[in-house]
Amino acid sequence: NELPNSAGGEGITYVDRVAQFQPSQPAQPPALPPPPLPPLAPCSVSVDSGPCSLTKNGTHSCVTSPGFPGDYPNDKGCTITCLPAANTVEAFDVEEETSCQYDYLEVNGVKYCGTSGPPNGEPAGAVQWVSDFSVTAKGWKICWELENGSSPSAPPSSMPSPPPSASPMLPPPSTSPAAPPPSASPSPPPPAAPPPPPSASPSPPPPSASPAALSIEFQVTVAGGSYPSEVSWTLMCSGALIGSGGAPYSGTLSAPPGECTLDMYDSYGDGWNGDQWEGAGNTFTLDSGSSGSATFTLAPLPPSSPQPPSQPPQPPLPGYCFATSAVASKAVVDVPKIVGGAPVNPARKYTWLVSLD
Repeated sequence: NELPNSAGGEGITYVDRVAQFQPSQPAQPPALPPPPLPPLAPCSVSVDSGPCSLTKNGTHSCVTSPGFPGDYPNDKGCTITCLPAANTVEAFDVEEETSCQYDYLEVNGVKYCGTSGPPNGEPAGAVQWVSDFSVTAKGWKICWELENGSSPSAPPSSMPSPPPSASPMLPPPSTSPAAPPPSASPSPPPPAAPPPPPSASPSPPPPSASPAALSIEFQVTVAGGSYPSEVSWTLMCSGALIGSGGAPYSGTLSAPPGECTLDMYDSYGDGWNGDQWEGAGNTFTLDSGSSGSATFTLAPLPPSSPQPPSQPPQPPLPGYCFATSAVASKAVVDVPKIVGGAPVNPARKYTWLVSLD
């Protein structure tokens, strides 16, 4: 376009250029949120530290203060973790003090002492037990039931696969018609593959080890001393806590084969005074002092020798009858009657059957 020059000169030429816009891209769909993580499996109850006792009898399990049902020792503490909420406080007798600063069971930040323990179901999760240097009492006992006698199942070994992400939308194709592809002669079909060889019969899997063979059960007793309330102990096998308690004690423990360490404690500091720990064919005691340890190897008993096969009954040996002379003389007299009246020849042998009524 040309504009006239007001001064009579040449006009000024200008050109309008119109920008060409590409077709707008469609909006991307919103990203899907990540799948939720599976819930964590409940942990197992354990005494992480200290001489508190954890016992299991089928589906019934209990955790107690050291030495229960005897008096707990002085200057001892325990930490119990993963205590289930569905529990029952079956016994509670701890040194009483207004603010529970001497001996106490701490549950969810609250300290309990005297004879008023926590309500049933309250001691869940982590529980702390503390006793000071003097005055003891009977202690406490908390029990619970496991469903079907089994531990909670572990979480799945793998995370669930996330849903496939949505493919982004592509712009619409060009409106120009595409040229048709050149026609090609159809290719002949490929030859049929030969049938696969018959598969060999799979070998049977090796027999799996029986769960019972992976652990050894043994009886443990602690008794025989003068001051059982001062005694406490813990047993670790292959790095795991197997059992703990005081004196007197009698129970059955189970552990895998391997090295075990017995830690022995005395609250007064003068040894066990005759108490002995007996289990798995071993006997230990704390001769003096407030603590000591002993190690031993837990191994399965050797298999018993097979019994020899029973011998079949032997046939009886041929029997021989011996008679006195009187009987023999009578038998000799009767022989001619048996053999048909023939005279008896002393040089010959005669055999006859004798029936004894």
